[in-house]
Amino acid sequence: MMGDEAQENLPIINSCFGVIFEEGQFPLRVYLVHNSPDPLGPNGELGKPEGCGLPGGGGKLGETPFEAAFREIKDEAGIITKVATCGGKSSRAREILYEEKYVMDVNTGKPALNKIYIFHLKRTNSGFGKITETSETSKLILATLGNILTMPLARKFVKNADGDAVGTVGTVENPEGIYFSTRERIFGVAQYLGYDFYDLIPNLDDLFPKIREEEVGWYIYGLLSEAVEKKEQERANRAKLLRVPDDELIEKYAAWAGGAPNDL
Repeated sequence: MMGDEAQENLPIINSCFGVIFEEGQFPLRVYLVHNSPDPLGPNGELGKPEGCGLPGGGGKLGETPFEAAFREIKDEAGIITKVATCGGKSSRAREILYEEKYVMDVNTGKPALNKIYIFHLKRTNSGFGKITETSETSKLILATLGNILTMPLARKFVKNADGDAVGTVGTVENPEGIYFSTRERIFGVAQYLGYDFYDLIPNLDDLFPKIREEEVGWYIYGLLSEAVEKKEQERANRAKLLRVPDDELIEKYAAWAGGAPNDL
């Protein structure tokens, strides 16, 4: 296990991404990029598979995470952006979400600390620029959260079904799928911004029974479960308010018992 001092001396890799909602549409759509696969790591470990993720990428020396996000999104997606919402007081660089993980640096083959910044950005009036990093991404996608919710995973781990020992795990990859972390980050930003998931996914009542917790993860499943329960309670309360007690109905229409009232 790596000691605290060794961890503090690790080189840092900044990864900076943007959640960009396209405004003026219902339901809102978010930008994704289709990524080319990464090569295997220095020790033969799996790199990032081909699939759909958030626009963004690694920072350069002397570049702030915010600057890296703007540059990477413009270079690989052609979207010119600006800040939409700043993170709270605990944010390090105005990000909405922040993550850390230990990785193997593909350039040196040595451990490094990967700091991941997720920003909420919006497209500027100038809109789009020229894509210069054509080797990393192949297309730009504008997807609803309903689409994102039901997309297959770019890579998922499954138990083999060929008679191997219990617990043996294999991988299934789908080049048109989405990264597990990307989906969580999009829903995490939407939750932070206080969106009603029924506004983002109008057909949530139909979709929710079809999704599986092991596919979307406990975090997203929990968010949507809470939204569905809240909506069902609101509907029940509304129905209760509209329901007129039987004795009130009897009193209101007592005059009709012997025929229509004379003043009608």
